[in-house]
Amino acid sequence: MNTLHLLFKSKEPTEADILNAGLKLTIRLGVNNEDLIKSILINKFPFLTDDELMGFEKEYKGANDFGHNFPYMTMVKRCKDFDAMSGSELLEVYESAMAKKYPWVSKSNLRSIYAKVCYGLFHDGWNFKKD
Repeated sequence: MNTLHLLFKSKEPTEADILNAGLKLTIRLGVNNEDLIKSILINKFPFLTDDELMGFEKEYKGANDFGHNFPYMTMVKRCKDFDAMSGSELLEVYESAMAKKYPWVSKSNLRSIYAKVCYGLFHDGWNFKKD
């Protein structure tokens, strides 16, 4: 008889776990794959009702949108003020804003969104001042 499962209790997923799973899928698969993301989440968390899933979807999509838009808005504002921003300064402001608005976002999801945004900023011609 296998008693190994008695040593490691499986923890119940928290709301933050579900939200981060949805956000991670959205980051990797894109916002246009809603049906695929929903089916993966239902398989991973079969106890979720449709209403709960819709509520979680709204929340993690909001975090994704905010995470992608905030750095652009910040850079535009700083450029209008003729106040160049370094990459490390933007990261600090970004992490602070995300933690304040979406405290449940995991560090890895936070960094994934930020990396995508910085890639987009660079290819859109934005330059950071040197640290």
